[in-house]
Amino acid sequence: MFISCKRGYTSACLALMLLEASCASPGGGLVPGNSAVNAPSFEKIGALAQAGRSTQTIIGCKIVTRKTRTVLNPPPAQTFVIPPSLGIEPSAYAFYFVIGRGHWCYSLPRAMYTTVPGRVNASETQVTFGPGHNKLVLERGQSYVYAAYIVPAKPAAHLYVIDHGTSDVSVWPTGANGNVAPLYRIKNVGGFKGAPQGIAEDAEGHVIVTTIAADGVTTSVLVYRPGAHGHERPSRIITGPDTTLTNNSSDTGVGPDGSIYVNNGSDIAVFAPNADGDAKPVRIITGLNGAGAAVSPSNLLYTSTAVGTKLTAIAAFGPDAHGPAKPRKMLLGSHTGIAGNLVAVDSQGDVYQAPGSSVIEFAPCQSGNVFPIRNISGSNLHFVGVQPIAVDGAANVFVGDEDGARLYRFEPWADGNVRPVATISGNNTGLIKPAAMAVGR
Repeated sequence: MFISCKRGYTSACLALMLLEASCASPGGGLVPGNSAVNAPSFEKIGALAQAGRSTQTIIGCKIVTRKTRTVLNPPPAQTFVIPPSLGIEPSAYAFYFVIGRGHWCYSLPRAMYTTVPGRVNASETQVTFGPGHNKLVLERGQSYVYAAYIVPAKPAAHLYVIDHGTSDVSVWPTGANGNVAPLYRIKNVGGFKGAPQGIAEDAEGHVIVTTIAADGVTTSVLVYRPGAHGHERPSRIITGPDTTLTNNSSDTGVGPDGSIYVNNGSDIAVFAPNADGDAKPVRIITGLNGAGAAVSPSNLLYTSTAVGTKLTAIAAFGPDAHGPAKPRKMLLGSHTGIAGNLVAVDSQGDVYQAPGSSVIEFAPCQSGNVFPIRNISGSNLHFVGVQPIAVDGAANVFVGDEDGARLYRFEPWADGNVRPVATISGNNTGLIKPAAMAVGR
């Protein structure tokens, strides 16, 4: 999902960082109801307005002041009529809905409630935003901004998959479906019987793979040129005793500045964008016990970590975090449903996980013991093992089923007991144990 919480008077990066740390309290928030008194009539609300310095464009906005306190648990779905006068091509955009306190519509408010992307109907005349999962409150006498907005949809072209049954990285087009072979493979990653572990793509299209060699000890970060395939050698290799990489190294992420993040299990090592050879990390975040290394557009690192003996949390660290740093925020508690290790972050800063037989998503401003804004689960899902996950620039969600040897794609608005829109499985795929994935150009 692409809801972000940007302010018009700050840069997009700073706004995301501030709002990821300053959202409504757990279980709180704001949303209109179904009745006429609560439902805004967006279709008569002015022209396009840019939301600050971001790529977001407000297409409907209304100020609502509550006369009575209203509790919605959960909030209902919302329908927005797309005014023909906007002159937009709906298929080229992703649609979002946000509510926050405020008295103007010049920019998006500090979000207190957000939804997953809206679903445009077949005639492209209206978009529906699904209901939420949290209890939401409208306070008496308080003014709220209800805003619908769009961002350009940027679907990825390729899906990169690490399979623990092979030493290869397999590459499919993101639109693949059925018993289909990959377009190509990056072969023998990490050498003969090497074990690739984590994968990411940077802004320039370089494919970055963390791998453990056949000796089970030597760990390296391999950087391949865009479009690398076959037995092509990496253009850079980060390896050696000064790197601090261990045979527990796994998940790999890339920050907006090109910095490379590697999860070593008990810590995360951060390397400079141009690191090569036996390079020292520029910083190390310690005191962790988990996996995952996903970086948001505002340069916040998200990783899962054990808390106590039973609970798993998703922690967010700032761009200067090092040593035993305190997280900027933490998603933790029985409402969250967090249980796995791998995480993903989309281009608007939402964080995803696929624990067990579900897919969950949290908005950038959520923290604490909150329900996800998305929870894909039910009889239509048949996950078997640990689930790698990735999200592209059009909010398509990709999930791997490690023990089921399958890959799934869910539509941007998918929520609840829904089927995947595509499934890659069968003998032609060569899948054995898909364990990590990334999307890119």
